[in-house]
Order: sequence, then structure tokens, then C-alpha cells
Amino acid sequence: MYQNGQQFYDGQGLVLKGVENSIANFSRLGRVGMRQTDQEIILMMTDQ
Repeated sequence: MYQNGQQFYDGQGLVLKGVENSIANFSRLGRVGMRQTDQEIILMMTDQ
């Protein structure tokens, strides 16, 4: 994106001011937001 002159700015979705803050948001999404998905995958894998 950046090479094409496009980028995300602070306040656009999960992107915040500071790389660490954005990474924290993406980490939270993976940790909290995917909980139900993880449970469903386990049920499918164990044929339940």
C-alpha cells in the first residue's frame, strides 16, 4: 500500500498513534476476538 501512496492513519480502524498501540489492538483482536472461532474449530476437529 505504502509504495502506491496509500496508508492508514491514526484513528482508522485498529490503527492507533504509535506502532505499539496498533500492535496491542491487533493482538487483542487475535486473543479476544477469535475465542469463539477457536472453540468452534476444536469442536469440528473433535467431531462434536
